[in-house]
Amino acid sequence: FSAPKSVSVAAYVHGDDRLIAAHDKAVREALGWLEREAAATRIRENNEIRTEATNNLVIATYRHDTSREGEPQLHTHSVIMNVTQSADGRWRSLESRPIYRLQTEAGAVYRAALARECERPGYSIEKTAKGKHPSFELREVVKAERDLFSTRSRQIERELEKLGKTRETATAEEKQVATLNTRQAKESLDRGGLIEAWRAQARAADIEHGLRPE
Repeated sequence: FSAPKSVSVAAYVHGDDRLIAAHDKAVREALGWLEREAAATRIRENNEIRTEATNNLVIATYRHDTSREGEPQLHTHSVIMNVTQSADGRWRSLESRPIYRLQTEAGAVYRAALARECERPGYSIEKTAKGKHPSFELREVVKAERDLFSTRSRQIERELEKLGKTRETATAEEKQVATLNTRQAKESLDRGGLIEAWRAQARAADIEHGLRPE
């Protein structure tokens, strides 16, 4: 689950930790929705197989705050284990197909929840699209500042251009290939030093900030 660039910039460059909490809450909401809508197992009884909705998943989440280019990018990896508890109390393997089918919808639930949580402290929402999917940005973070920290997006878009495609026209597979083809190796980065470097970069670019809600 990856936050819109303006949320990452406001959280780390502008120093608003409330948006990190908002992101965490939106991730939990999306994963809870996935539990209710997709968690299931297959049970064999009397030589027949039936599917049982379980409404529970075992998930490990890892929040990161940088892109592979060392720029602010608030996102959470959610690793879903291949196990769920059925009504009889037994732990069984997960029926994973519903989860694969609902990945896009889970992302939409996350973005809707995050937008709502960003509005609570007073941020204004500007509706946008992430490829073919609805998304948003914070009006308080101007486009010039979002672009300043969007090296990764530009790399992927240039790779898609080689195929004669854009984010809107490319298939999910084409976007995945473009992402992998431009992916840099991960590096160990000093978080405190990075934040100061991001703020210095924004000051050097002489970008006018919007007002931070209080």
